Amino acid sequence: MSGSARKKVTSLLAVALAISGGRATASTTVAAPDSARARGAPQDSARAFQAPDSTRAPASPDSAHADSARAAGAPDGLPVRRVVIEAHDIFDPVPHGHLHAFYGIANVLHIRTRESTVRSLTLIRPGDTWSMARGAEATRRLRELDFLSPRPVVAQRAGDSVDVVVRTFDTWTTSPQLEFQSLEGVQYLTFSIEEGNLLGLGKSLSLTYHEEPGRTSRGFEWNDPAVLGSPVRFDFAAARGTSGIAQHLDGGIPFYAPSSQLAAFGDWHNVTGIGRLYAYGVETTNLDIQNEVVDLMYGRAAETDGTVLRWAGSFHASERDLGESRAVSSTPAPPEFSGGEENLRLRRLALEGVWWKPHYIERVAVNRMTRIEDFDTGTRLSLKLGYAPRAFGSTASEGYLLTMLDAGARSGKSFGLLHASLETRYRRAPRDEIQALSARWVAVLPHRQSLIFAGLGMRGIQTARDFQLRVGGLNGLRAYPIYELTGTSMLRFNVEDRISGPELFQLVSLGGAAFYDAAHMTGPGADGTPWHQDAGLGLRIGFSRSAINQVVRVDFAAPISPSREERHRVVLSFASSQAF
Repeated sequence: MSGSARKKVTSLLAVALAISGGRATASTTVAAPDSARARGAPQDSARAFQAPDSTRAPASPDSAHADSARAAGAPDGLPVRRVVIEAHDIFDPVPHGHLHAFYGIANVLHIRTRESTVRSLTLIRPGDTWSMARGAEATRRLRELDFLSPRPVVAQRAGDSVDVVVRTFDTWTTSPQLEFQSLEGVQYLTFSIEEGNLLGLGKSLSLTYHEEPGRTSRGFEWNDPAVLGSPVRFDFAAARGTSGIAQHLDGGIPFYAPSSQLAAFGDWHNVTGIGRLYAYGVETTNLDIQNEVVDLMYGRAAETDGTVLRWAGSFHASERDLGESRAVSSTPAPPEFSGGEENLRLRRLALEGVWWKPHYIERVAVNRMTRIEDFDTGTRLSLKLGYAPRAFGSTASEGYLLTMLDAGARSGKSFGLLHASLETRYRRAPRDEIQALSARWVAVLPHRQSLIFAGLGMRGIQTARDFQLRVGGLNGLRAYPIYELTGTSMLRFNVEDRISGPELFQLVSLGGAAFYDAAHMTGPGADGTPWHQDAGLGLRIGFSRSAINQVVRVDFAAPISPSREERHRVVLSFASSQAF
C-alpha cells in the first residue's frame, strides 16, 4: 500500500469520480502504471533554492547524490551519532531585485515546516548505520512530500561516527488544481484546493468539486503522513454527489522504502450510488451499486546486497451488490449491460512474496519542468495467492491470484519502464480477470527536452456487469469527449515531445509540447468502433516553488480520425497534471 501509484488510485478525486461516473475507478487505475514507478519513493520532485544546479540533469547519469555523499567524506558503515535538521523558508535567503518584497511576503504568509516534522519524516535515526544508499533513500522519501524540497541527505564524519545533515526548503503549499475540457458546448470540470502543510505540521487538507453534464460531486480529504511524529500514516476521504456517496479510510505503516523491514496496514472504502455504462460515447444503462471493501495486511522484509525480499499476509473482506439494469437512452444497449440483482461476498486470506532489485535514477524535465524526479529502473516480481472459503462467509469457495512484473532499462540518460500484471479470482473458471501491460520509453535530449513514447493495454475477462474501461479527453485521447471510448479491452498509444524552458524570476518555467494520441477499444459498447487518433500542441507551466503535484498543461488537440461531422474541430483541455 505504498507508492504514488496506489495513493493516486485511492485519492479523493478517484473517489469523487467513482460516485459521479459509475465505474470510473477502472480508468483511473489503468492510468497508474503510466506514471514513474517510484516504488517506496513516489515520483515527486525537489529543488533547493541555493542549489540551482540541482534542477538540472545530474552530472552522473544515475545519481547526483553519490557525488554529494563522497564530497562529505563520510564512509559507509559508521554509526549515526545525531541527525541535524535544517528547515528553511521558501526563499532563504530572500533574493534581491525588483521582486524582493514579493519574496519576503511569500515567506511571511507561509508557515515554515517545523524541524520536528522534518525529523519525523526522515528515515534515518541516531544509532542507524550510515551508507550512501540510505542517504539517497532518505532524500527520495522527502521528495515524496510535495511540501518539501530537500537537498541530498549527507553525512559528516564525527570521530568514529557520523552526523547526518538533512537540509530542506519549503514550497508554497496552498495549491489549486484543475481539470477542464470543453467540446461542442459540453464541459467537464474538476477543481480542488489543497493546503499541503497545515501549520507547518506536514498534514494536508483538500476540497474537491467535480461537474459534468447532469452530475456534480463534492469531496474532502485529510492526510497525515506521520501521526503524532510516528511512522504511522493516516488518510481519510469522503465525497457526496448527485449519484451517491463514497468514503475511504486507510492507516498504518506501509513499506516506505527498500530498507523498510515492517509494514502493518488497514484500508477501508465504501461506495453507494449509481453505476453508469456507456456505449459508443452515450450513457445507455445505469444500475444501483454498493461496494464495501476492507483489507488488512502485515508484512516483513529484509534487504541484502541491494536485493529486497518481502513477505506479507493479508485478509480481504468485500461485499458487492449490483441492482437491476435500467435503460436510460434511446441508443440500444449491448445485451451484456442487462441483468438483475447480483450479490458477491468474499472473505479471503492471502500470502504475497516480493523479490525486488531497485535501481533509482534521477532525471529532470520528464514529467516535471525544473524539478528532480526519481525513477526505479530495477526489477520487481510479485506473486500473491489467496483462498476465500465458503466457511468464512464467502458466497462460494474460490482461489485468488495476483502477479506483477516491473522492469526498467537504461541507455545513457534515456530509460524505459515496463509494468505487467494479472489479477483473477478462480471458481471453476476465471472470474473478474484483469490483465494490464504498460510500457514507456523516455529519450532525454539536450536543452531540457524529452521525447516520450508510451503504450498501455488492459483487458477484463468475465468481469462484473459494472466493469468498464474508458478513454477520452482527460486521460490520453485529448481531441475527444472523456467517455468517447468504452469497453472491456483497450489499447492506447501516446507520443509527446516536451520542452522545458529556464526558470523565470525563480518562480515559474514555461515550456511546450507536441503530441500524438491513438486509442482503440473492444467489448460491449465498443465493438466496431475504429481507432481514434489526434494530434496537437500544448503549453506547459511549471511552478518550482509550489507544491502543485504536476506541471500545469493547456492542450489544443484536433482529431485525425474519425472526425466529428467531417470537421477537425480543435478541442481545449486544461489540467494540473500530464495527460499520460
